[in-house]
Amino acid sequence: MIICRTPFRISFFGGGIDYPDWYRAHDGGAVLATTIIARTASEITAEAS
Repeated sequence: MIICRTPFRISFFGGGIDYPDWYRAHDGGAVLATTIIARTASEITAEAS
């Protein structure tokens, strides 16, 4: 079983920096994002075989 807790992330604008053609054509990229104190939890459990 794997359990993880991660903060919520909020992106306001930006992106495209994961596409090499885009950031080469536009001289880089920028993202404005933040996190909030609330967290989400996820649990992954393998089925018994």
